[in-house]
Amino acid sequence: MLECHGRIRDFARLACDVAASPEAPAAPARDAAGRVRRYFHEALPLHVADEELSILPRLQGRAPDLDRALDAMRGEHAEHAPDVERLVALCGAVEADPGRLAGLAGELGAVASRLSGLFEAHLDGEERLVFPAIGSLLDDAERGAVLAELRGRRR
Repeated sequence: MLECHGRIRDFARLACDVAASPEAPAAPARDAAGRVRRYFHEALPLHVADEELSILPRLQGRAPDLDRALDAMRGEHAEHAPDVERLVALCGAVEADPGRLAGLAGELGAVASRLSGLFEAHLDGEERLVFPAIGSLLDDAERGAVLAELRGRRR
């Protein structure tokens, strides 16, 4: 899960970098925008499902502060969705036609920057409260089941 969080941070930064380079040559702009689009369109939804379908149900009801963190996590996922959808669309447009980057850079930069800030707060909260609970509150069988489910989503 921490590796996934690292990738979320990396791809959010890459989105900011794409937006900050409106005069980039076509091939690198297309490549970077495509990588960002694919990550947020394909991989991020799997990570959200991991947390909401595999982790949340197993931790819910174990401690009041943890329940608040889990509710916040779920709510933040929903709050991020419109910006993630817009980021995917903007990067898809640049991937399809890198010449559009100059005209889209302002909006892309605003969305990417906003998401970077939201993700940082969100990921920090999970890393401080939710992830330690996985190790301390779930037994080996439960952690094994979570891992099997995560792997299953990626097949």
